[in-house]
Amino acid sequence: MLNISNQIYKYVEDNGPLTFRDFMDKALYDKQFGYYTVNKQNKSNSISDYFTSPQTHPSFALIITIFLKNVYDLLNRKKIHVLEEGAGEGILARDISRFSNIIDNKFGDNLSYIATDKFSRYSYWTVNDPKINITRNVDFYISNELIDSFPVHRFRIKSKKIKEILVGVKAKKLSNIELTTSNIDIIERISPYTTILPEGYIGEICTEYQKWSDRVSKFVKSGIVISIDYGHEIENFYDPKRKDGLLRCYDNHTINNNPYRNPGNQDITSHVDFTSLNKALGNSGFIKLFDLSQKDFLEIIGIKNLIDDLKKKYNNKQINHKTYTENLAGMLLLTDSKGLGKFRVLIHCTKDLLSILKKNKEFLIHNKFKLECPLKSSIKGYINFSSTHLSDSNTLPVKTWKEIFDI
Repeated sequence: MLNISNQIYKYVEDNGPLTFRDFMDKALYDKQFGYYTVNKQNKSNSISDYFTSPQTHPSFALIITIFLKNVYDLLNRKKIHVLEEGAGEGILARDISRFSNIIDNKFGDNLSYIATDKFSRYSYWTVNDPKINITRNVDFYISNELIDSFPVHRFRIKSKKIKEILVGVKAKKLSNIELTTSNIDIIERISPYTTILPEGYIGEICTEYQKWSDRVSKFVKSGIVISIDYGHEIENFYDPKRKDGLLRCYDNHTINNNPYRNPGNQDITSHVDFTSLNKALGNSGFIKLFDLSQKDFLEIIGIKNLIDDLKKKYNNKQINHKTYTENLAGMLLLTDSKGLGKFRVLIHCTKDLLSILKKNKEFLIHNKFKLECPLKSSIKGYINFSSTHLSDSNTLPVKTWKEIFDI
């Protein structure tokens, strides 16, 4: 039977062990067997393995749209061009485009939105292949839970030395092979921590940040980069308490830390090293403007006002109890300080915009709009947390976020 495991067996037989980074890349993005490019299309629905903030409640997209509108007003540009990469099924793209017209018709008419992703299953918005040729400057680059999907190298500490974990075959099964590393990126990033990390410690290192940052800089000549993801600063990223690292695998709303279990049919992610990510963006010419938790970002711009409107609608009997509880649960989940609310919202800008944006930071995150709370029951694509499937005791939403992300 052809699958990604057999493909890797053949590669190892012909070429020897491959890096974990290359294994993860094949497991996720192989054109014939990769999770994102092929097998995810066969899942029964978009949330069969995990869920993201845009699927949780439309208020997430509405808050981002308000931020975009504030920047639009401040910069006074005739047109606003948005590029979202890793857009999945295009729920965030659809909602931002929809809300831009609700907030201000002129703003909506002047907003152009391109969404791209590496797989092309059924989508709620036109989701393009990431290889499409973008020929003009982008005002906003948005990524939501994209960076955590970048392939990573893995290592183990043995006798205070760094051993790189490679992927080989033992007893006809994929397994770890540990060799002294010659990878300069791994050595430079991990060497400062070898004296504090315990014997046997396993960790990850992503060497894709600079390549990604340089690529983004080709799109954003004068604009803003919004990166939303989960992770740690480097001093907490390599925490001696986390002896098994921060790699996580998701399959049908269950979690495991075995990337060799059914590769190509489960998602594999790793936390973001925000220190190294910020450094890479700086090297590419971007300046950090905001670094907020998702909870703070959503609350500062006005999700509490939307919750108040939801409660008002319920008290005035405009919506029933089921609609009220489903929407309230989604909005509270977005700001849960132990879960999605602890995700980071990083906002960087190009150097030419730093002066005006820094001078008007409060304006950028204010909310002058009296908006009604959007209801997720009125449009497709959102999660119904009261469904039997998602309320099962083994599914992600009811597990503690510490078990899932250790954040």
